[in-house]
Amino acid sequence: LDGGGDRDFPGEFLEIRDGDRAHGGEYGSGGRSLETRIKIQESRGEERGGGVLLGKGGLLGREFGYGCGMRILAMLGGLVLPVVAAEKNPLELRLISEVISVSPGATIHLGLHLKHPEGFHSYWKHPGIVGLATSVKWSLPDGFEAGEIQWPAPEPVKMASYTAQGYHGETLLIVPVKAAETLDGETVTLEAKVSWMCCGKACSPAHDVPFSVTLPVAEVSEIDPQTAPLFEASRARVAKPDERWQAKAKRAGDQIFLDMRPRNASAKRSAEALGELRFFTMDGQVNSDEAQQVEVQDDGSIRWVFAWSEYGPEAPSTLPGVVKASGGWAEGGPEFIEISADY
Repeated sequence: LDGGGDRDFPGEFLEIRDGDRAHGGEYGSGGRSLETRIKIQESRGEERGGGVLLGKGGLLGREFGYGCGMRILAMLGGLVLPVVAAEKNPLELRLISEVISVSPGATIHLGLHLKHPEGFHSYWKHPGIVGLATSVKWSLPDGFEAGEIQWPAPEPVKMASYTAQGYHGETLLIVPVKAAETLDGETVTLEAKVSWMCCGKACSPAHDVPFSVTLPVAEVSEIDPQTAPLFEASRARVAKPDERWQAKAKRAGDQIFLDMRPRNASAKRSAEALGELRFFTMDGQVNSDEAQQVEVQDDGSIRWVFAWSEYGPEAPSTLPGVVKASGGWAEGGPEFIEISADY
């Protein structure tokens, strides 16, 4: 279903077959074949929007455009998700800048500022078994270059009865932008088209929504004191590797075992000091909807047992993820760290 502009679709079931596409690709089916039946119910309006099909097993549908104000019901494995028009999207999103001016050759930072109403969420860079990550396409002046989104650590979110990975409340997705070495004119305008999925009792898709920021050109890129605290708070939640910990993974049948060990005695933490522990999958190997077993050993090592997800990569050599210790991974240390455990 690729929309087809203002084509009318009959109020009947359509069958969609998703072939062998890699997870996170155009269709994001995790490389498995998928058959989906969708009921399209027309309403005669002028609304236009876009969306995705969601279902147990990860990103099961590719983005599509639809016209005629159609309300889509995606029925996948018994999960019925109403999808409402983009104009009714509950997520408040702004494109903001950390600076109030830009200088030639400087690296500045822009941010997608997300505010979710109570009861709603959007998704992390890997949403788990259901959902769609927020994405951005840039249109920048010549010589400018945008980097990758710097994702703050996620939290568990609920899509119907399924546990996914995403955000509630307020968050900021930071993107570094390198300015051209030579800037002509008095201002520069940076444009973006953002797509997201905001879900509560219903899912509200948004596709290629335009945003822009215009900044004056100056000799120095000056920090904006009003937005700087948002950027600082977001950076504090971006997980980084921690050399104080080492990790090793093993798969046996439908289970994945992860062992984390402190490299020295000074990194050893008790279960009480570590607090709540949780693993967030970065590539879909771990089923985000299944309970995680975790035990802190007397020697300070941590043993995790996860349910393997069939929608992850076929033959991974590592187990990448973000791990949370609500009490910190060291005294006064970060709550989240990034790991990549060899098999």
